This record gives sequence, C-alpha cells and structure tokens, in this order.
Amino acid sequence: MKHSRHKSRASASVVTIAVLTTTIIGVVGVSQLMSQQVKLTTWNSERDIARGMAESGIDIAVQKVYVNSGYTGESTTITSASGTSQGTDTTTVNALSDGTYVVRSIGRSTLGTQITLVANAEVLRNPPGATGIISNGPIRITSGATMRTQPAGGHCAGLTSNDRIIIDGSCNSDGTVRSRLDVQASGIIYKKCENQPRIPFPSESAVEKCRSTEFQKACSGGTRYGDVSSSTTITGPKRITGSIKCKSGEKLVFKGPRTIYVDGDVEMDDSSTLENGTCLVINGIFTQSVRSCYRIDKTVTAKTPTLMVCGNRTSCSSSDQYTSCTIRGSSVSTDHVGIVQVCKGDLEVKGNASQTGCFSVLSGKTTVSIGSPLVQIIPSGLNSPIPLIDTYRVIAVIEQ
Repeated sequence: MKHSRHKSRASASVVTIAVLTTTIIGVVGVSQLMSQQVKLTTWNSERDIARGMAESGIDIAVQKVYVNSGYTGESTTITSASGTSQGTDTTTVNALSDGTYVVRSIGRSTLGTQITLVANAEVLRNPPGATGIISNGPIRITSGATMRTQPAGGHCAGLTSNDRIIIDGSCNSDGTVRSRLDVQASGIIYKKCENQPRIPFPSESAVEKCRSTEFQKACSGGTRYGDVSSSTTITGPKRITGSIKCKSGEKLVFKGPRTIYVDGDVEMDDSSTLENGTCLVINGIFTQSVRSCYRIDKTVTAKTPTLMVCGNRTSCSSSDQYTSCTIRGSSVSTDHVGIVQVCKGDLEVKGNASQTGCFSVLSGKTTVSIGSPLVQIIPSGLNSPIPLIDTYRVIAVIEQ
C-alpha cells in the first residue's frame, strides 16, 4: 500500500513538473512573440517617421528650386513641437537637360531607420498672370498681334505653349514667345525660346476635381433654377441650373464674394454686356456675338475675377476639336477680361479684340486661334482665385 502511495505521489510530481515546464515554455514563447511584435511595431513606426521626413524633404526642395534655380539641397534636423529631435533629412538636387529636376531625399530617424526617395519634378517660373497666353496645345495667330505689358518694361506679354506657336501675321510682343517645339513668327519679339522643357499642366482628373470644388462652393449659397434671359444682378455664391442668354442691349452682372456656377452654356447677343466680379464657372460653352462685351469689375482687387470655361456639352461629346470659348472685341476700347481659363475645347479670339488680361488653355488637344488683329495688355498683379496651372509639381517618386 505504501509502495503504491509513493508511486502515485511520484507520478503527480512528474505531471506537475511537466505542466509547469509547458507553462514556462508557453510564457517564454508568448513573451518572445510579444517582444517581436513590439519590435515590429517600433520598426514600422520608425519607417513611417523616416518616410515622412523624406517626403517632406522632397516638397521643400522643389519649393526652394522654384525660388532659386541654383539650389542643390541640404541636410536638416527635424524636431518636434517640444524641440525634441526626430531625425534628419538630407536632400540633393540635380537639374536635367530637359529642364526637370531630380531630387534625392534621405529621411533618417533617431534610431537609425533610413528611407531614401528619388523624385522627378517640374518647375514653372512664369505662372498664369505673368504671360499673355499660356496653352498646353498649339497657338496660332493668323493676323497681326500686339502684346504689351502695363506698366512697360515688365516683359510679361508673351506666348507660352507645350506645342507649336505659329504667327502668320506680324507680331509685336514685349514678352517671351516660348514653345516646347518650334516658333514660327515674324515681327518684333522681345525674346524667342524654342525646344523648351514641358510646362506642368494639370491632369484631366485634377481639373475635374477643381470644377467639383467650385461647384460645392457655389451650392453653399443656394440654387437658382432655370435659364437666365434678362438683365439682372446675381451675387455669389450661387448655382444656376440652366443656361444664360444675354439678349441685345441687356446687361448681366455677377458679383462676389464667391463662386457663381452656371450648369449650362452662356451666349451673348449683339450689344449685350456681361460684367463679372467673381469666379464665374461655366460648365458648358461661352460664346460672344459681334459687339457684345465681356468684362470684369475692375474695382475687385483681392483676386482677379476669373472666367473658367469647362466646355462640357451634352451633344457631340465624342469630338475632341470644338470651340468652347469665343472672346470678341467690342465698342469698348479696352475690355478688362481679367483671367480666362479654358479647361476643354478650343479658345478663339476674334473681332479686332482689344483685351486687358491673360488666357490659360489647359487641354493638350485644344488650339488657341486668333483670327483678327489682337491688342493684348498684361497688367501687373493678376492673381486668379483658381490657379489650375502648377508653379511646380512632383511627377513621380520611387523608393530606393
């Protein structure tokens, strides 16, 4: 009996030891797993910090290149709001022969985790408002053109294109005629530049996002339903669901402080007037007849009143080539058009136009066509509330 009891106790001891051993092994395993998870979490966190510093380094470097084309990069210590060091970022900038820049940015956390990013960037040194006509597509002037800066000597009244520039008539420009391809022009030109780097224009999705944003701004002030077909004053923000027809002798006034969005076309008959004092977005087509007058309210100083023509149509949408914006001269000696941005379709300037302001044409498929003598004056201080053309842009980023 005693022998049997001893045997049972021994067996129980063996089982207890086995259970304890298993428990200890399990605890050790869980501890190791938890330790690995903590290390992995810390590693991921450090990578995020290092990558964030590298991405920030690229953005800052491109901004500094825009200010100073000779900028080559630097090393910067990154600190928190409390002044604690978070790590360092080191950038190097190299200019390429095509006018773009390569930025190499190394973000390094305080624990030594390192991320290296390489980016390709474009820089535009003459944004809209600093030149007469800027276009992603070709520019063609079939008659005489006079472009001058006000005040004189600023050399801002020029042409800029990511395609060809052809001037069949004479041209008198105190600005730079700049083309990504070639320039065919005669006359007096301040400076001619061919085979230039591509200018950073927005993608179709970026333009659509901008249109959607302006739509939401306009809707915040309520909606006016139906067409507008008589003299009236409309104050933004406001959405208009129909089209606008300015009949002969009528005057339509748009006032700020915010966006007015027309979900249709705008058509101006003979001797009608449209005066714009805000950001006017037309989701359709803008057309002027002979002797009609589109002009801005010159008393607005904070942001230059802007006409944004989106060129969206319900018919013939499969056609790439159509005129979405027609600007004409009028009986007024100098029409202050401010800034006109054409997002889709061609821009046509005609009717012995005398304009004060600048034109931006965004789609690469469109053409700027000037079919009659143009006198264009570019005043200083043009500043659009919707600057769709980037002054600088990061094209691509890869991790090394």
